Amino acid sequence: MKHLPQIIVLVLYSITCSAQGSRLVDSLKNSLKGNTDSIEVNILNKISYELSGDDNAGALKYAQQALEISKNINYKKGVANANYNLGLTENFQGNYAQALELLKKALGDYTQLNEKEGIANASNSIGVIYETYSLYDKALENYLFALKIYEELNVERGKANCYNNIALIYHNQNRYKESLEYQRKALKLDLKNKKTDDAAISYLNIADMYMDMGEYNKALSYSDSVIPALVEANYKYALSNAYSLFAGIYYKIENYPKSLDLYKKANTTLKEVNYTNGIAINHTNIAEVYYKIGNADLALDELNKSLALQDRKTNNEYLAETYNLFSEIYRSKGDYKKAFEYYKEYSKKIDAIQENKMSEKLLSYQTLYETEAKENQIKLLNKENELKESRINHQFYTILVIILACLLLGLLVMTLYIRNRNRKRNNEILMGQNLEIQKQKEAIEQQNITLENQAKQLKAQDELKTNFFSNISHEFRTPLTLIMGPLQSLQEKSIDQSQKEQFKLIQRNAVRLQQLINQLLDISKIEKGFVGLKLTKDDICEYIRYLVSSFHSHATDRNINLTIETSTKNFIALFDKDKVEKIFFNLLSNAFKYTPNGGSIEVTLTIADKIILSIADTGIGIAKEKLPYIFDKYYQADSTVVKTYESTGIGLALTKELVNIHLGTINVESKPGEGSTFTVEIPLNYDGFEYNIAQENTISGESIEFTDSNAPTAALPKTDYSVLVIDDNDDMRKFIISNLNSEYEVFEARNGKVGVDKAFEIVPDIIISDVMMPEMDGFEVTRTLKNDKRTSHIPVILLTARSTIESKITGLEAEADDYLTKPFYIKELKIRIGNILKSRQKLRELFGNSINISPSEITVSSLDEQFIAKVLEVVEKNMDNPDFDIEEFCDQVGMSRTNLHRKLKAITNKSATEFIRSIRIKRAAQLLKQKAGTVSDIAYMVGFNNLSYFTRCFKEDIGINPSEYN
Repeated sequence: MKHLPQIIVLVLYSITCSAQGSRLVDSLKNSLKGNTDSIEVNILNKISYELSGDDNAGALKYAQQALEISKNINYKKGVANANYNLGLTENFQGNYAQALELLKKALGDYTQLNEKEGIANASNSIGVIYETYSLYDKALENYLFALKIYEELNVERGKANCYNNIALIYHNQNRYKESLEYQRKALKLDLKNKKTDDAAISYLNIADMYMDMGEYNKALSYSDSVIPALVEANYKYALSNAYSLFAGIYYKIENYPKSLDLYKKANTTLKEVNYTNGIAINHTNIAEVYYKIGNADLALDELNKSLALQDRKTNNEYLAETYNLFSEIYRSKGDYKKAFEYYKEYSKKIDAIQENKMSEKLLSYQTLYETEAKENQIKLLNKENELKESRINHQFYTILVIILACLLLGLLVMTLYIRNRNRKRNNEILMGQNLEIQKQKEAIEQQNITLENQAKQLKAQDELKTNFFSNISHEFRTPLTLIMGPLQSLQEKSIDQSQKEQFKLIQRNAVRLQQLINQLLDISKIEKGFVGLKLTKDDICEYIRYLVSSFHSHATDRNINLTIETSTKNFIALFDKDKVEKIFFNLLSNAFKYTPNGGSIEVTLTIADKIILSIADTGIGIAKEKLPYIFDKYYQADSTVVKTYESTGIGLALTKELVNIHLGTINVESKPGEGSTFTVEIPLNYDGFEYNIAQENTISGESIEFTDSNAPTAALPKTDYSVLVIDDNDDMRKFIISNLNSEYEVFEARNGKVGVDKAFEIVPDIIISDVMMPEMDGFEVTRTLKNDKRTSHIPVILLTARSTIESKITGLEAEADDYLTKPFYIKELKIRIGNILKSRQKLRELFGNSINISPSEITVSSLDEQFIAKVLEVVEKNMDNPDFDIEEFCDQVGMSRTNLHRKLKAITNKSATEFIRSIRIKRAAQLLKQKAGTVSDIAYMVGFNNLSYFTRCFKEDIGINPSEYN
């Protein structure tokens, strides 16, 4: 679909200038007195500028008069303005090489005079000529240079002009984001200065860009701003282009009646201004719409009208499109002879277009070469003049230089003599000092060698120790797996209660051993420099509350009062989520470990010039003499000392290392019998790096990666999937939503009952539900949704603090698709969601491509099987009924239109209309294969009463015409 926004902007320029400009020109002509002074020159130049683009002959005449007088009276600014006006006029007449040469002269004059606005005007106009030659980089360089000056001088008309020109360059280069940025800047100035006509053109250009980007709804949103303004301003060319643009968008979204109406309006408007080429293009557009809705005869009429108006010699691009559409229509009608004839014409025009493009490019390069050659010749002549002048002065300076050289030579001889005498004296002193320094240096080097050897020995010992623990930790994993696997089997088979308790004891200690192994491996990775810092911009307050919520169930079981206080409700900060989680879990687990039942643990988060996290407990405390050593790696107190936090000497050592990587500090205050308080401080800033710029830096040998978890869709493209989160814990629910809403459309429900109602209302693509909730728990939510035909297809992931195998089995028996134990990594949840959605998408594609197979082969639940069987039965029963529509389909299936559409889309990836048509086309293919009748007969047998529409649908689905199908 063709439209001409760039041409229209140029036409508008001449229209808007002509009415106001003619009155101004008459006034200026009356002011001329025939004088030969600067005032007369300024008037002549002003008249020439106003006539440019309207009366080019007059513009040239007045500019030449201004140039002649300016040269006679040595008025340099007048010369510059005259050359500028001559360049503008030559450009309007299409003499681009002459225009470029004159404008560059003007630019040089303005530069010598330091006339900044003149420099900007000339640069901007030079950019327009480069753009005409499609030399976009050179054009952009001149536009940006001019814009910088306009912004310094605050010349708003110049800024708006540059913004539009830069936007057009980026548009031509398909750099839509940059183009929109500058077009909106121009629009802002237009609106500020109440230039509603110019604003309408800006709106039109923005709509055109959104169309090229494929964002049709955004493009259409500008129609209410553009069309009324252009109708009121009576800008026929622009109005016809607006009609054509929005008609093309409606065509793209298959609203053919609206598209046809707007194309006809465009033609009516173009006829009023007798724009023949535009009328011809719109006839081709109208023909394409008629052909799309199945009316080939009307389409051919419109194409003949278009062909009659088009220039057969020069209008190659539009003729090629017209011939191609002729060929396609005759091919669909079965007239292959005419189709081939028009296709040959189409091929000729395509070849002509390529030849013209090559010729234009060669011509543009030739023109630029000639222009630059002239400039170089002028520079060469100036250089020769400079050389002649320099020769005159050369002889005088030569004599002067000889005299000075003689004087300098005498001084040099005297200076060398004195320097040589002093050098001998100083060398004797330095030799003695060097001997002493050499002795000291040798002693220091020997000390350094000794220290280096000692350091290497210590490092080797430390590495040996670390490698030993790392290697043995890896070795432990295999037997530990062989312990935990059979243990689970024994637990399931055992019926003796005492045995079950013993098995639970073994399991707890096996899990503890697994944690210790993981900590040893983490320390090993840190010491080898394998652990990097991944900084994320996120809400630290919400994250810590989420981590605390994971311990609520444990605190309740032990009657421990667990509280959290934050200095502010929300705060976005930079931190590494994984490492903060490990730091927090180690410290809070220790607090629970050494706090008796009935005690209390208080978590405090303070935001000042840094992040301060404090965990205080009422546990057994730590002896004062042990405090300096509790963070040392592998440190243990002797067995005679009361058991405190030393344990294996791994957990707190790992915690300190993780805090150090975060460039933070960790401290502890404790009194035996009263409790302990661990305080972690993490900086808010990291050497000035911006959080939203992914880059790497080295801090203490560690690699740092900056990311932004709350960044808008710059980092992660948002999908079309929807997610429903059901959880009665506000912090947990908000935390999950904040991490998913950049990728999915997320809905929430505060409990199970509300969640079920919400699921029936929106029918999401996937549901994430907590298990322990009031009114209706997660198991009941899952059973309810899986047993309703509206929602039986929706996958459900259950989240729970219960880690027992019995709880998992209950969830899976309720037909949950996945089961995740708290605390969990949000990354793991995202991966599980993605895997389930990918699996469902594959099923949809399989069903969409294999609609004739039995439902049980492709669905995932008995209700889904029943649903597919039902809809297939309804379509089969109404196969030959051409009046069978969506409303009747919904009635016979027994579902609302919205629910039926969502259900079909979720299972088959097809809308209700597409589903019916697909079944009919596949049945038609079967009948054609069986030779059950002619193409026309079979079309009516499967419910099509329009043969051409049936042919097009068949070709779209099967890939060939029905007449060619075997």
